[in-house]
Amino acid sequence: MTMREHLSGDGAEARSETDHARSPSVPTSPTVLVGIPAYNEADVIGVVVRDALAVADSVVVVDDGSDDDTARHARDAGATVVEHSCNRGYGAAIVTILQEAVHRSPDHLVVVDGDGQHDPADVPRLVEHQRQSGAGVVIGSRFVAGGSMDAPRYRRLGLHVVNWLVNLSLGRLSPGSWIADTQSGFRAYDPRAVRTLATKSQIGASMGASVDILHAVATDELVVEEVPVEIRYDVPAASTEHPLSHGVSLVSNVLRHTFRTR
Repeated sequence: MTMREHLSGDGAEARSETDHARSPSVPTSPTVLVGIPAYNEADVIGVVVRDALAVADSVVVVDDGSDDDTARHARDAGATVVEHSCNRGYGAAIVTILQEAVHRSPDHLVVVDGDGQHDPADVPRLVEHQRQSGAGVVIGSRFVAGGSMDAPRYRRLGLHVVNWLVNLSLGRLSPGSWIADTQSGFRAYDPRAVRTLATKSQIGASMGASVDILHAVATDELVVEEVPVEIRYDVPAASTEHPLSHGVSLVSNVLRHTFRTR
């Protein structure tokens, strides 16, 4: 089932693009692009792409300098693949996805990790919430009611600390403005958010890009909302980055933003 069928609401048979062109009064379903940053994900990327294509109009994989067959498996599964000549980092892959989205002009861009931690079946949930709320960014959250994760306790503690620091740096300390999951990479962006973020030089190349994006969004006063999802840690291709070094890098990035705005 395509995303158009998922979001049609009345179960009516999907109309062709030609039908829409001949009948302007017939409302069109929103177009959804799934963007997947990937680095050495050959073992799982095919499954992720196929699952994403079941709920989206198209999928773009940014192969960030992998030295395995990530790009080939992604293409074989039906994705358009953009390849970085070398490993430039998660943030650089996200910027490339945003730039691709500018050219393709979807109604919704949903970023999904390439390691299988995010379930593409949740993509319609993020899109539908964005349609109803008008939020510029919708985060698939582990920490709002109904969300879940199977991470070890020390990772949960580290995420809570980072979440607190990020919200402090954003000045979002009231319950109504708090972002419960600042580190989730499972995010939906509307066209304004895509255009805004694609040109932001402040988005770094590292994993800290998740924080950079939230600060860029805050600068442009885009609304951020969250929906519950499950994020898995028991997948074969989960990140091998040491949580301590990752945490230090994130905290350093948060402090940089904090003092920049003071």
